[in-house]
Amino acid sequence: MRDGAVITVEDWAEVRRLYLAERMPIKAIAKKLGLARNTVRHAVRSVQPPRYVRAGSGSIVDEVEPRIQPGAVPRRTTEPSRCATH
Repeated sequence: MRDGAVITVEDWAEVRRLYLAERMPIKAIAKKLGLARNTVRHAVRSVQPPRYVRAGSGSIVDEVEPRIQPGAVPRRTTEPSRCATH
């Protein structure tokens, strides 16, 4: 598992089952599931499953948006040329 990664709901449920029903020690659960002991401790103490909330990534336009003024789109001063055959 990566540092700072959120454990899955399945892992959370398995940690809690092993700890509460099987009375397995935190160190043994961590070793069995390949999780950090602090992650196991956190899962045991939490009453709700983990929830991942993604941070907003923004937009490619965010960088230049302050320079864009409403109504600043240039307008054509002349009519577009039309083909004489139509």
